[in-house]
Amino acid sequence: MKFNIIFYVILIIQSLCFGQSTDYFLPKPNQPIHVDLFNPESKTSNLGFLFLPGMNRGWTHDEFFLIQLRDKKIPYVTMNFSAHPFSLNHLNNSTSPYFKTDYHSISSLAQEVEVVKNYYEISLGLELIPVTLSYSGIISPLLNHKFLIETAPMTSTSKAYPEFALYKNMLYQTHKWNPFNGDYWVRFFLDQEYERYWSIQVKESIKKYNLSPENEPLMIEGYTRLSQLAEDQEWPDLTNKSQNRIFILAGKESKKLLKHQLEQAHFLINKNQKVSLYFIPESQHAIPNSSPVIYFQILMEILNQKNLENINPIDSKTSPPNAHLMNTCLTITNSAYPSDWHRADCYQTQLWLEEFITRLKD
Repeated sequence: MKFNIIFYVILIIQSLCFGQSTDYFLPKPNQPIHVDLFNPESKTSNLGFLFLPGMNRGWTHDEFFLIQLRDKKIPYVTMNFSAHPFSLNHLNNSTSPYFKTDYHSISSLAQEVEVVKNYYEISLGLELIPVTLSYSGIISPLLNHKFLIETAPMTSTSKAYPEFALYKNMLYQTHKWNPFNGDYWVRFFLDQEYERYWSIQVKESIKKYNLSPENEPLMIEGYTRLSQLAEDQEWPDLTNKSQNRIFILAGKESKKLLKHQLEQAHFLINKNQKVSLYFIPESQHAIPNSSPVIYFQILMEILNQKNLENINPIDSKTSPPNAHLMNTCLTITNSAYPSDWHRADCYQTQLWLEEFITRLKD
């Protein structure tokens, strides 16, 4: 889908794009997308990050790793999906939100990412590197970008939420013999569970972030729709994408999801895809919160290496600074100091992955 930039509307809340600001972006009148951005007047490069949201929300300016990026004058944009509470908070409660009629599949989420990326790359004069986070990892296979960073990606929703997958299967087994309204009851009980869970989360978010209580029903409904879109999602074969994909994974991730994430990395490396892996053994699933200093250092290393590649494309006659990283497939770290990180080439990485995956067998 091609988007015409001329018809986009950008509403600036704090300041124009000379530093830190909070915006909401309107591809359509009923589709506000809440965005936080940092675009310093003096930049070290024209490379920046586009941080995609997790299940609950997008990142806000007060995250430690974002404060560190601002200190280094690294541009970034963080976004929410239009069904997230931060976005719906900008919507008049008498307006029917976009997600009610136009969230047909996860491709709708991918299109929102493309809209934000295209607009801000043009308006800010930047190249933005997409960085997924957990939930937004489900749309990664639909993003047509040459360079992607995957932070604890949800490569399989059934592996991320095995108990819910069992509950859903139980509902299908219970109602599959009903030829008239079996599907209706499965959907009813699933949505009832979503609404029960998200009603608690929304009340907490309204209080914590000072959101409009008038939009509480829409926020619950938005979360429910995001949950529906994630059902039964699993990464397909990505070998035809020709992308440079960087995984940042947590050692204390849930066992089933970690195994699936590592299997995806192993498969892609085995197919000679451009893949590298940062593994943080002591980190929890929410890596930017669990290991913020290490996460920041990883982002800086990726950004510096990408800058070097842009300046000095690798060929048979050149060897730019830090060229050793080009041969690194795996970096293991529990330290904030890159000099302490352990690195391995792709052959060693394959052996490490095979052994680790074996240990994670159910």
